[in-house]
Amino acid sequence: MEISAICRRDRISKQNEVAIIIRLYHNGIVRKITSGLRIKVDYWDFDNNCLKNGIPNQEHLQYLLDKQIQEFKKRELEYKIQGKNYSIDDIIGIKKKPAMTVEEYFQKIINELSDLGRLNTRDKYKFTLSSLNKFTPVIRKNCYNFDYKIE
Repeated sequence: MEISAICRRDRISKQNEVAIIIRLYHNGIVRKITSGLRIKVDYWDFDNNCLKNGIPNQEHLQYLLDKQIQEFKKRELEYKIQGKNYSIDDIIGIKKKPAMTVEEYFQKIINELSDLGRLNTRDKYKFTLSSLNKFTPVIRKNCYNFDYKIE
């Protein structure tokens, strides 16, 4: 896994600042994560992808960057020590949601609406689900990752 800090020249703000981005590369997959740091364009060495010498707060900025990069390297090392296969999403900490069918999703929403006492809306979902089942009894409903919460 390769981890590096980069700045994008095409993303310069009106205040002449750029965000420092941490770039992770593993098995042909690239993820770019913002570090939360912004600096003036003149403070970044685009040829060597590092901070220029002699800028204000250089030690502090370099410390913050190194701390974030070391955190990712630490997570990678933990997976290597355990002998587990890992992806960039595991290192970043993105949890993959299990896929569910359309019918499972509708049942989940119907149960949530019943618990909340929203019976009219629940009945609409029940009717829609029964219509879908009548319309597509043979066709397998595709799996989707739904991110929906009723409040």
